Amino acid sequence: MAGGGRANAEFTWCNNGNPVAGTVVNVVAGAFTPKVVFFAALNQTAGANAFLQIFTTAAANVTLGTTTPNMTIGLPNGGGISAPFPEGWLAGDKTGLSVAGTTTATGSAGSNITVNFIYGF
Repeated sequence: MAGGGRANAEFTWCNNGNPVAGTVVNVVAGAFTPKVVFFAALNQTAGANAFLQIFTTAAANVTLGTTTPNMTIGLPNGGGISAPFPEGWLAGDKTGLSVAGTTTATGSAGSNITVNFIYGF
């Protein structure tokens, strides 16, 4: 986290073989100290580009295709990426962190994406 060093505690979240696709999924929800993401590993096997939309709020507060994502990460046709955030990316308010896999950067049509995050407080 820029100027703040590493988090006090680090956790890993992955969707365990259940790709996010067209539905907003909570990474963390509820009252908590803001989360900082340090690393994201994303993979998709579709025959087209895909996008991971990241929202710094709980899934219940997001209308996919209407709510603007706080960050969007594009994935190449049938590929994946590893995205380190060495200083940390402040990725949470006090209601949650959620993600969705889609076929466009701000759309609602689903695309299967396997997601792994390392995050902390």
